[in-house]
Amino acid sequence: MKNLLKKFANKDRNTLSRLITLVENHDPASLKILTQLHKDTGQTHIIGITGPPGAGKSSLINQLIKHIVDHKMTVAVLATDPSSPYTGGSILGDRIRMQEQASHENVYVRSLSTRGSRGGLSRATFDALKILDAFGFDFVILETVGVGQTEVDVMHFADTVILVLVPESGDDIQTMKAGIMEIADIFVINKSDRPGADTMKRNLLELKSPYKELFIYLTQALQGKGIESLWTEILKRKKSQKIDTENESLQRREELSQIILSELEKKLHQEKTNPFRSVYKDVQKGALNPYEGAVRILKKMEKN
Repeated sequence: MKNLLKKFANKDRNTLSRLITLVENHDPASLKILTQLHKDTGQTHIIGITGPPGAGKSSLINQLIKHIVDHKMTVAVLATDPSSPYTGGSILGDRIRMQEQASHENVYVRSLSTRGSRGGLSRATFDALKILDAFGFDFVILETVGVGQTEVDVMHFADTVILVLVPESGDDIQTMKAGIMEIADIFVINKSDRPGADTMKRNLLELKSPYKELFIYLTQALQGKGIESLWTEILKRKKSQKIDTENESLQRREELSQIILSELEKKLHQEKTNPFRSVYKDVQKGALNPYEGAVRILKKMEKN
């Protein structure tokens, strides 16, 4: 582990990739490694980019990468892909879509599958972000699989959350209002040359909260139009990034909860070392119902 951490401190990209693979595979050593790296986190500006499939998130990210590289800064892109709930398999096609930028020395692109995560983001995503932060990238761009209540997770990870929509989303905006205003710091209406872009903007303005300033940008990512204004806003946010003590406290509590729940879940799914193996077997046989089993497990945990 010491050798890995030494190579990591020397900015070795192969070691960076190896550490991310360790957390993706839930390697037992990853928790110790992340404990050592945590002191070096907190300097990177994390941009969360979410939105419905087909909104052009990857095209938008390509344009942002170009601006970051042009400003002599470094960026890592962590793209989460939907995975099969049965096999855990995933297409992981983002490195193909971003191949032009991925070859640049200031750019690092990595895809992770959601691996059956109950939320929009998996524990592996959370840990990978920490590793990229500790590595020292100026920006980390987190692209999520879609939009919905599960995507509220992104708020716990990103300094700036961008919600990418298209003009055709205008009629659906009312159904998204339950959490949409709380999720996003910036709204991007991409493919704005299509009919309905102005309607989309008006619908967003109608949802404006009196407690939060609304930032809306119209873009055509494939043509690079409207990206300069969006980039200027992101750069301003990075330069003026301040620690919100209350938010920082809540984020740390959320991180602790995620780590504990994830580690406990791993133990519960380990057949040979599961401390509650007998309870699981009784529930499977029908000797106990799931609620009785849960009560027994919780009582055993309290004793320990």
